[in-house]
This record gives sequence, C-alpha cells and structure tokens, in this order.
Amino acid sequence: MRAGRGDPDPDFGPNVGAIDDATHTLYASGEAEAGTVLVVNTATCNAQQTGGCATAPAAIAVGAFPNVPVLNPATHTLRGQ
Repeated sequence: MRAGRGDPDPDFGPNVGAIDDATHTLYASGEAEAGTVLVVNTATCNAQQTGGCATAPAAIAVGAFPNVPVLNPATHTLRGQ
C-alpha cells in the first residue's frame, strides 16, 4: 500500500487477516475507528505486479473496531475473529 492509501499506523493500522489464493484477494481490517475491511486484488498488487497498487483499496464498512477477518476457503466468505 502507498502512503496516504492505507499505510499501517502503529496504533490503528490495517491488520492482514486473510488471503484467498483462489480469488487473488487480500482482506485486512482497516483503521479501528473507521470500521472497515480493506480488499486488495493480489493479482495486480503484489511484489512482482504493482500496477494495481496505485489506487486505494476497496473498503467494506463493518462497524467500528473490526476484528481481524478470517477466511473460510471452502466458501470464500469472511467472519470476524
């Protein structure tokens, strides 16, 4: 992630919770007070492919102070830990 677009903050920064290899998706809980889960396409934003990293990740509103997301790989669904 780039500065101003979700860089981790030592107190409230994103926490990687789940990576779905089948759908190339990374889910991270966003800043605690914002109450979001950030969604990153790892097919276009990773160590070898950085073209998709320039835009802010999609954010799903889940309520303040979300838990770290946990992935069910069989159903590709998330739940709070």
